Amino acid sequence: NYVPNHIARSLVTKKTMAIGLTIPHGQYSFSVFHNQFINAVILEASAHGYRVLLDTMVQQEIKTQSLASYPIDGAIVMSPTEQDERIDLLELGQIPFVMVGRGRGRDSKKDVVSTVDSDNAKIMQEICGYLSGMGHRNILFLNAGADMTVSIDREAAFYEAMASHGIDRRSAHVCHKPDLRTSEYLNYGYEETKQAIGRGDGEPITAIIADDDRTAFSVMNALKDLNLQVPEDISLFVICGDMSIMDQSSPSLTSMDLQPSELGAQAVRMLMRK
Repeated sequence: NYVPNHIARSLVTKKTMAIGLTIPHGQYSFSVFHNQFINAVILEASAHGYRVLLDTMVQQEIKTQSLASYPIDGAIVMSPTEQDERIDLLELGQIPFVMVGRGRGRDSKKDVVSTVDSDNAKIMQEICGYLSGMGHRNILFLNAGADMTVSIDREAAFYEAMASHGIDRRSAHVCHKPDLRTSEYLNYGYEETKQAIGRGDGEPITAIIADDDRTAFSVMNALKDLNLQVPEDISLFVICGDMSIMDQSSPSLTSMDLQPSELGAQAVRMLMRK
């Protein structure tokens, strides 16, 4: 009735049979997108015989020397930024990893990393085309955090898409989600909406693009306090929303399905190949 000890076996095989899913450290609250993504990662990793370690990986508390004994065989990095220390730590520890989202800009070919990502340029082209087709010319974009690569890509695509529809850049208003470690993070969208609508400089805003469903609901609270309604007064489009909640909200909201389960499964498959 001998049962192998997993920890003892890992000392011999040099494998932990675990992968780390590293998420940004801060006031992080999982959305339905994250839940579906994580569920897919766990299921796909299990199919390959691996467990998943959810890891906030606080950079300030990790010493370079400890990375050699870090209890994972590989990692999936969520929400990368332009200056992401998690990437440096993983490379120093020679831990294979896959990024969910574009990596930061690098010149050396040997520094090219594996990524799984949505087509953010096409996402913004389709959203702006949809809204401009409804006659909207003055749009507020509540983007992700300014240092996130997904935010940088979507902002550039937003301006490009607006220009392709003959909309002046001054009519394209962009805000960025506050830092994860601040109290403003969880209420992002409320004050930004009130300030943008109450500014009174130029044509009034008639459409808002929200980064996620949490931001969208903050926008709706702000509009309610301003005695404005969706969609009668302002149109609201959610990039990354829970499709079931979007239908059940009042009013129902238009959203884009980013297929988080497919992103998660593909990230694990790519990591297994590495």
